[in-house]
This record gives sequence, C-alpha cells and structure tokens, in this order.
Amino acid sequence: MRGSWTIIGTLLCIFLGTSLVNAQSFLDSLVIRAFNQAHYRVASFNYTGIQGLDNRIYFANESGMLCYNGSKWQLAPIKEFKSVFSIAQADDSTVYLGGDSEFGYMREVDGDFQYTSLTPLLADTFKIGEIWQTLIYEDAVYFSGYYGIFKYNGNRITRINQTDGHIFSVDGKLIVSVFGKGLFELVDDKPVLRNPDAAMANDIAFSFIPRPGGQGYYMVTSENGFFEFNAQTFDINYVDSELSDLTKEIWSYDATVFGDSLYAISTWSGGLIITNAELEVKKVINSKKGLNTDEMREVFEGERGHLWVGTNSGISEVYWPSHEREITDVSTVLTTKEKDGQNGISFEFATPGYHISEIEYTSYLEGFEKDFGPPRRDFIKEYTNLDGGEYSFRVKAKLPNGNFSEEAHYSFALPTPFYLTPEFIVSVILGPTALFFLFYYLRTKQLKVMNERLEAIVASRTKELVTKQGQLQETNNHLKVINSELDNFVYRSSHDLVAPLKSLRGLIRLASIDRDEKSLNTYFEKMNASVVKLEEFIRSIMEYSTNSKVELSYGHTKFDDMVESVCDDLRFYEDADKIKLIKSYDLDLEICCDIKRINILLSNLITNAIKYHNYDQEDPYVEVGLKILDGGYEFVIRDNGSGISNKHQKRIFDMFYRASENSQGSGLGLYIVQETLKTLGGRIEVESEVGKGTTFKVFIKRVPEKEAVLA
Repeated sequence: MRGSWTIIGTLLCIFLGTSLVNAQSFLDSLVIRAFNQAHYRVASFNYTGIQGLDNRIYFANESGMLCYNGSKWQLAPIKEFKSVFSIAQADDSTVYLGGDSEFGYMREVDGDFQYTSLTPLLADTFKIGEIWQTLIYEDAVYFSGYYGIFKYNGNRITRINQTDGHIFSVDGKLIVSVFGKGLFELVDDKPVLRNPDAAMANDIAFSFIPRPGGQGYYMVTSENGFFEFNAQTFDINYVDSELSDLTKEIWSYDATVFGDSLYAISTWSGGLIITNAELEVKKVINSKKGLNTDEMREVFEGERGHLWVGTNSGISEVYWPSHEREITDVSTVLTTKEKDGQNGISFEFATPGYHISEIEYTSYLEGFEKDFGPPRRDFIKEYTNLDGGEYSFRVKAKLPNGNFSEEAHYSFALPTPFYLTPEFIVSVILGPTALFFLFYYLRTKQLKVMNERLEAIVASRTKELVTKQGQLQETNNHLKVINSELDNFVYRSSHDLVAPLKSLRGLIRLASIDRDEKSLNTYFEKMNASVVKLEEFIRSIMEYSTNSKVELSYGHTKFDDMVESVCDDLRFYEDADKIKLIKSYDLDLEICCDIKRINILLSNLITNAIKYHNYDQEDPYVEVGLKILDGGYEFVIRDNGSGISNKHQKRIFDMFYRASENSQGSGLGLYIVQETLKTLGGRIEVESEVGKGTTFKVFIKRVPEKEAVLA
C-alpha cells in the first residue's frame, strides 16, 4: 500500500544535520492550493488519493471517482452513484475502487471512464459494508472493510473471513491489524495471529511507514500514538515522543514518507503534521495556515514532491517551491469538439502533473498556420470557417523549467463548404424561378387541406380540453395531499433527527463534568441509545427512499436466508436473546420476489415484534410463517407480546404514528411497510389483542417467471 523507502545508514549519519537545516528552511515557504465543490461540483467529502501512471490525480469521493488533469476535474460515478472510499491503480492503468457496499474497477475507453462492478461475482450473499481499503498485492486485488476482506484474482471473488481490521502490505507480507485482537498475517489467504499483545480495544493500525536506514517500520495508530514495528517478528515498541503525545489528542488518520527524510501525518481534527526522521514535529499545517479544514483523510506525495490530502471539505495540494521536483516523462493530452455548421473545431489541452497556472502552450494547425506560435497561458484553441481539406493540430507545453513536453497531435479532415460547390452555384441561379411556381402550386393545395384539418383539430382539441380540465383538477387535489404529507414529513423528520443529537450533546457535556466511573457508564449507555435511535430513524428514511425511487426488480432467493439476515441485524437489540424465533415454513423454500422490498417488510415487522415484546412473561416468542397461495404468498409475523389496542389499530400505518407514548421508534416503520406493499400491489392485515399478542398477515402476488428472468 505504501512504496518502499530505503536510506543507507552511513549516508544518513553524514548528511543528517544538513538535511534537517534544509528541511526547516524550505518548510517555511509554504504554498497551499485548495480545491472544493466550486471546482469539481460534487460532494465535499474526499478520502483516498493517488497519482496515476499518466500523472493525473485520482481521489475517492462521496459521489464517485474524481480525476484531475491539471486543468479541470472530472467525475466518474460508480454503480448507483454510490460513495467511493478507497482507490488503487494496477500496472495496466486499471483503477480499482472500494465504496459503500460496492467494489469494482474503472477503465478509460476513448476518453470516457467505464465502471465494472465486481460484486455480482460473489458466490454467496455477504454483507459488504464500506470498503475503506483497496490494496494491490502480487497478482490480486484486496478490498477490505469491517465486514471482511474480498480478494479478486482476475476471475473470481473469494471472501477472507477477517472482520474489523485494516490490511497492509509491509515488507512483502500481508498484515491485518484487528480491533481488540492484535496483528495478523495472511498466509494462503488465512489470517494467522502473530502478535496478540498489539491488541487495542478501540484502535488499530492506520498506516505503516518505513523508518530511516532500513531499521524496520513505524506503526501509526489513530489514538495511541506511534510504535516501532519489526516486520520479521511482528514485535512493536511504543515511541515516547512529542508526535505521539500530539496525535493522541487530535488522532492520526494516515502517514506517508515525504521528501528524503520527512514524514507527513494527516489527522482527524488537527490538520497536517510534518516531522523529521526522528518524529520531531517541524510544522503543523491547519485551517489557520490555509487548509480548507482541519479534518484530514488520506495523504500521499505526488511525483513533483507535492502533498495531496483528501478532507471533509475538499482536496488540498500542499507544496514548497524549493522542494519541487520535475516529472521526467511529461505529456500533453488534448480533447476535441467539432463545431457543427461552422466548418470548424475546438481543442482543449492539459498537462497532467502541472496546474494550468504553471504552464504555457504553443500550438500549430498544419494546413492553416505556418508554424508554432509563441507560448501562451491558453488551454483552449478554436478554429471556425476553415476551408475543406486535411489538417493536423499539434500542441506542446512549456514547463516551469523551460523545457517542453512531448508533442500531442490530432489529424482530421473537413469537407468543402456547401456554398462553394458547383451544385450550389447552379441552384442559386436556376432554383428561385422553379421554386416560386412549385411553391404557388403546393401552397394552394396545402391551404385547402389545412382548412379541412383545422376544422377537425378544433373539434378534437375542444374535447381534449374538457377531458384535461378534469384530469388537471384531479392532479391538483393529489398534489395538495402530497404537499401536506411532505410538510408533515419535514417537520417530524427535523424533530426526530435533532432530538437524539440534542440528547447526545447534553450527555457529552455531563460526561465532561462528572468524572465518576459509574456515572460515565450510565452516560455512555444513554449516548448509545441516542445514537441507535438516530441510526434507526435514518435507516427508516433510507428504506422509504428506496421504495419510492428504486424500480421493481425480481429475483429468486431462499426465504430462510432473508429471515436470518434480518434476525442477524437484530441480535444486539436489548433483550433480543430472550425471544424465541419460531420458523413455520420449509427452510429450503425459494421464492421469486423483489428481494430489497421484501427485506424492508420483514425487517420492520420482525423489528417491531422484538422491540415491543413483553419480556417479563414466560416463553416470549416471535413466529415467522410463509404460505404459498394460488397466485401469491402469505407472510405471517406473529408474537405473544404486549398487543395493540383497538383504538390504535386503524392508525398504526399512518406516517409518524406511535401507538404508545413510551414508544422509542420513529413512527415510520409500519407506514413504510404499507407504502412498500402499495408498490408491490400487496396488502396487509392485523389481528391484535392487548396482553396476548399481535399477528400481521402480508399478501403479495406471485411474480411470473418470465419477469424474474428478465430482472
């Protein structure tokens, strides 16, 4: 994941003093170039970044993959416009991406990026989650998230059963740092525990960087500082330094080797830190110094010695002019666009690795101009009203050091303008007279036909207007209902989003004042309850959005797999282990349905059955049943819980309706169930008695096999 860095020990000792003096001198001449949404016009959050083989800058962005050629930013979205969190490029220029429950690769074809998802290659239905690391190691690509590691060998995907960790390539080994367990090594794709003493309850390694003189590595953690790391024995040793103390307060996020003898460390809340080889802090760069925020993500050093870092508010390019390097293999790229109807063409060019403010361009249109013109700071050249013939456009960039880039060229041919052809000249001379007589004849005939048609049109339009007036009134009434629901939704959503946050904020303030351990545990439990409540409400909104916007898509699945998936998500609910799950269906039964929407139905109904159960009785249970009917399915969710009184049963499917003042839910669950069933063309029935339990019966039409295959 990080390139190797070797410094001969003897040379280090000879030049160390000089390096430190030079390092401090150039660190004082800082230049920051900040990019934000005004530049790339998508989401502000950016994560992993790399400089590609073509010298372009790539960043993982909340809206997809960003590509910067020195002139402009380009967004390349992935499947369903999901967020991208990690990025890596292979030797064949393929860019591999990890995102939100998605991973795959991007290739450029004729100037356009084309994304291919790899998740369909998964043999089983695994929970993917957020893929925070994409690592190329030997002939395979590893996509790592907190729900497991997925390995792609070019043909198939295999899942490595190691969760809650970060993966790294260190000294030819694959190392996984796991929360609360320590350091593992992947041997034949199996995790082998190498150092359990490296376990940290709430922290793991976020980066490994080489130490000077080939003396091993530094292991960078988020909250616990820096450690010396031996890649052979997997031993770690805490580094008691100013940097460790500082990063314990502002938390490290990533680190990279910078220059010949420096390190750059990005932090969660303190900006960017520059240290020497001994981890002595030489400079702290934050929002007060020109960064667009103090909340950093991953950092890397580009080919010119510039530091690039993704942040929560954009992308920052940090460099020191005296430390800049020149790129040895520089090329200029150009794009073309023909000007329709003007017998012309426009060119736009850029030099990846250099910003447009640093470059001048000289160009030459062979067949129109005699030679290259003087260098100018223009990166767009347009030509119009060219004569017909063959042309060749040539352009090259003048670099800051005075050298020129490799020449880019584009050959093309333009047709002779139609107004110069013999046919057009003859038509101009003879055409008008013939056209006049033809026009007179056709116009007379046309007017007669038009009069007849006009009478028919007037009659037809009159009838349409009467019909549309009725439709318009119906639509207007429907919009009034929708606007009313939307006003209610916005008001209640704002309240339900803000309430847990206010509670959480208050508990944080109390926890900062009260240092009693017992009280702190109580505060943490209440904080967790507020976070869970907020998480459930956001999940409800996402489910409502999924049902409203995603088209129907049918497929085959085992009903028991869906039930198990829902129950697995609920296993950490308080007192959930007291509930007995009864399965009243064939465990091998497959159904054909819209899998996402059926998951929404089961999740909300089973969740309600568990959350509002009577845990004090003997043998509390939740029964899930499935019957195959003629033309459809009947799902049954039955419990022996608290039950719902008759006065509430008619309103439990209303938006934000809570049957009890003690309810901790969002009031959206059963409303989403009913809206989802409307989309599926199904219906729901409820039978309940207070103190005895509740039964929900869901009826859904069976999907024809033909539609399932097409989906």
